[in-house]
Amino acid sequence: MEPKGNSSGRGVRALLWWVLAVAYLAVIFIAAWRPEFGAEAARQIVSRLFPTLGPATIHGIVVGVRKSLHFLGYAAFAIILANAFLGTIPKPRSARPVVTACVIAGLAAVSLAVFDEALQARFPHRSGNPRDIGIDILGIAVGVALRLRSAL
Repeated sequence: MEPKGNSSGRGVRALLWWVLAVAYLAVIFIAAWRPEFGAEAARQIVSRLFPTLGPATIHGIVVGVRKSLHFLGYAAFAIILANAFLGTIPKPRSARPVVTACVIAGLAAVSLAVFDEALQARFPHRSGNPRDIGIDILGIAVGVALRLRSAL
């Protein structure tokens, strides 16, 4: 049994993880409909930073950076969600609830990835890309695996 002080701190930490998860969701939704987060805006930024690069090189940089951000962003989101769910489980934790919390976090993150791409497909300056969902799922899997490894 945890001392009362630790239980209170655990509750605050869990709440903070949930606040961070909601804030992350808000950023993803804002990015879905704002042209500043689209590929064309990224292309313009890279073109200004590196004016001597050709269009094919600029395109490669933009694609590489954007796909890396998909992977890393969803890995981070999966970890945030896993921490939020894990914060609801009192310590000491057995393996089963830890695995369950991480799987639920992963499934929730995958649902967001699918919804995000469907949402992006509705805006003229964005494009919903099924390949991005695959990249997101890879990031989610890595994020969940990292969180599981540290929790077990």
